[in-house]
Amino acid sequence: MKKLAWLFLFLPTISWGQKNIDYSFLLIPAKLTENANAIIRLDEQVFTIHNTGKATLKKKYVCTVLNQEGDKHAELRIDYDDLIIVSNISGKLYDRMGKVVDKLKKSEITDVNTSNYTEIDDSRIKIAKFNYNTYPYTVEFEYEMDFESLLFYPEFIPCQRMYVSIEKASLQILTSKNHQIYYQERNISNKTEIKEEKDKKLYTWSVENYPAFKREYYSMNWREQVPWVIISPKEFEVNNKYKGKMDSWESLGMFFKELNKNRQEVPEATKTKIQEITANAKDDYEKIKIIYNYMQSKTRYISIQLGVGGWQTMPANLVDSKGYGDCKALSNYTKSLLNVVGIESHYALINAGDKNEVFPVFADFPSPRFNHAILCVPTQKDTIWLECTSQKMPTGFLGDFTDDRYVLLITEKGGKLVKTPKYTMQDNQLIRKADVIIKETGESKASIKTKYSNLEYDELRGYIVASNEEQKKYLYEEMNIAKFDIISINLKEDKSRKPSLEENLEIKIDQIGAKNGKRIFFTPNLFNKFSLPLPDYKERKTDIELPFRDFEHNDEIRFNIPANFQLEGNFESVNLSSSFGTYSVSLVKENSVLVYKRKLQVKSGRYSKEKYQEFLDFFRKIDKYDKMKAVLVSQ
Repeated sequence: MKKLAWLFLFLPTISWGQKNIDYSFLLIPAKLTENANAIIRLDEQVFTIHNTGKATLKKKYVCTVLNQEGDKHAELRIDYDDLIIVSNISGKLYDRMGKVVDKLKKSEITDVNTSNYTEIDDSRIKIAKFNYNTYPYTVEFEYEMDFESLLFYPEFIPCQRMYVSIEKASLQILTSKNHQIYYQERNISNKTEIKEEKDKKLYTWSVENYPAFKREYYSMNWREQVPWVIISPKEFEVNNKYKGKMDSWESLGMFFKELNKNRQEVPEATKTKIQEITANAKDDYEKIKIIYNYMQSKTRYISIQLGVGGWQTMPANLVDSKGYGDCKALSNYTKSLLNVVGIESHYALINAGDKNEVFPVFADFPSPRFNHAILCVPTQKDTIWLECTSQKMPTGFLGDFTDDRYVLLITEKGGKLVKTPKYTMQDNQLIRKADVIIKETGESKASIKTKYSNLEYDELRGYIVASNEEQKKYLYEEMNIAKFDIISINLKEDKSRKPSLEENLEIKIDQIGAKNGKRIFFTPNLFNKFSLPLPDYKERKTDIELPFRDFEHNDEIRFNIPANFQLEGNFESVNLSSSFGTYSVSLVKENSVLVYKRKLQVKSGRYSKEKYQEFLDFFRKIDKYDKMKAVLVSQ
């Protein structure tokens, strides 16, 4: 009887295997079809934990597709690797009225290796889809996954794409009472259900009738706007061998320390080489720079994700002999080289990429949701951060791929959560000075000197290493001048910790503006027009998050005009100030020279949705004044 009581407690909640469900399009609530390309009718996951290292996931996914844009949601894609076994894949295709019109055949399931020439990877994807385009239609897929490693638990993020509604989605985790899990949830209206019976515990999270999500321009990370739950275990096991705890950042860091111990030894010949090339270094920073440059010249990046190797680094001596490695291996190798000269460093895990898109790390929720490794080198004067996957990155510079976010340092005492540096407006600058000679015909010649610093420099690193022809192509596409020829390009790169690029250009402009009789109409802002998509919203729903870092642009252009030409009328001088930054522009005549000055400062960050009209006004005025014309008239 007690056994039966336990079964009756859980079976009604786990709705797996329901039969005769009506998937007619006509049964979908009207509000779920608004702004939707597809409706997820059911997204049901049941995750059964057998022990700290093994679990089974059963998933059922049903999606109704309304139009061609929704077709991508009707494709089944299952990511797996050597530590995951996928089985029992089945699928059905339903027409508009919910009638079965096709069933998935085994021959229609493809298995794809995701590796390419820059990867050594055991990751694969199983893909299944029905070729059908009579809308609306519905697909149903079911499958199972057996996990041999439990560093990660499933996430519950039912709404991961815009223009998709959710009729019903749920995640259930079934585990023993003595197996502790942690979870963090956001934007979940349904209260978490927790049921217990004897030695078992069942957690349930669910979302129902969630309308299609449409992200507003300049809104915060989409993961802050939709329902989600992330789950982590207190104790876990990887590859039936490596055990760890996730009850604190310190204990999680200790797991990675143990996973990667005894992998820092380098050959004696390399030790001798490192000692030789650093012998005359005047301080630790110079030693770090020499060793970092040595690592860059000796290695190249190849992603290596084989089983536990997705988290365990290659040994340093293997990187030394092969000359390649992934972010983990190259960071560990650099750490090993620094060890040779007695400089302590810390291997560090980070979630790299666009800050407004990657899943954020929460300081109060230890979790291994990192996708990259870098190196932290504390010195007496400062802390130096090294991006070890790039062969061109300046020593100590991170760029916007890893700046201003949490990172988990792996120290001798375990993990320590800290933040990477933030580049400020004073760091991120563009300073341009140009001399333009205008002939009576409107034909012109310009000499342009521009300095890009820090994150402004970071955006141009591909341009810096490109061939001369590729550089010209980039400039022809980027410069807002109708027709011009590049006479010369000269680049000077400063690869210090706060790097910069000095660009010197000589160009010939066929016609600086429109010529009409005695007049030439031209836009003084030749090189730096700033424009954003600026949609109106009847009612702004979300706060504003600017998609760039703080920056400052300063332009000064001196137009040498023919002696018989004058500036007609008054060019409006502008000074704007708002919560989002400042802007000023002027054009004044100094003898036979027109001096154009423009300054733009933009402040990043989050702003209240009530400031959206101020945001629109500020950037619309910038767009307007950046395009403002001046008129030259001959006497």
